[in-house]
Amino acid sequence: MTNSWLQFWSEARQPHAAAGVPCRVNVRRVIIITSSDPQCSLFLRHILVRDGFDTVLAADCDEALSLTKEGLADALLVDWDPACSLALCGMLKATPLTRDVRLIALIEPTAATEYPRFVNAGVDIAFVRPVDPVRFLDILRAQPPLPASGTANLAHHSLGQADIVLEPLACRVFRGGREVHLPLIEFNLLRCLMERPGQVMSRGELIAGAWPKGVFVDLRTVNVHIGQLRRSLNFLSGEDPIRTIRGVGYALNTSGMEATAGEPSGSAQGEAG
Repeated sequence: MTNSWLQFWSEARQPHAAAGVPCRVNVRRVIIITSSDPQCSLFLRHILVRDGFDTVLAADCDEALSLTKEGLADALLVDWDPACSLALCGMLKATPLTRDVRLIALIEPTAATEYPRFVNAGVDIAFVRPVDPVRFLDILRAQPPLPASGTANLAHHSLGQADIVLEPLACRVFRGGREVHLPLIEFNLLRCLMERPGQVMSRGELIAGAWPKGVFVDLRTVNVHIGQLRRSLNFLSGEDPIRTIRGVGYALNTSGMEATAGEPSGSAQGEAG
């Protein structure tokens, strides 16, 4: 790249905010953007800033990792080859400091079969190119804000079943008193099941409750996310709380369970069935 382009890229990477709004650092609704295509980075920044998001550009995956660890943003949009994207997402989700950062991935059509690996790496939202900018923004707008500090003990808003407690406003899940970190889709799936304990929910119903409206989701995709949800919940306990009804859907297994709705996370009791 020429010196002028390097200078332009350096200036472009500075935090940008919507017109009339000062640039903010270490605040919510800031998205770090990293792409192998600088033109794509600038395009993404433009449409996000116009929609009210603040953005910071990272030149590569290493810089994106560093900026995220600094707490600069609460979301990361990654657009690199699958190997680089998966490695970056995996490292962020494996680090306590960054595991709650929302991960958004752009996937090339030729790599669409890698979707399950992105789910396993903890990606919250994945778009397969080409992406309609209107649909892209609609989905990002639909994401609930991340909880502010001090909201973890909203016990009267929690859902409970046996040793599992879900706090919708704080976006947190506990099993046996220990926190379970879930990507957004898995969190929404568990919320749907816990809102209707023991009732069988079809894959269509789960899609309607866990994904943003207007997004096409293949029924088989639900199986992938349920599998990931099971692995996360069963990591601390060998008992599977989710029951599969072949050809129909899924249900939260309430056999032998006592409801604990409304109890704080630290007091979750009971046995998973």
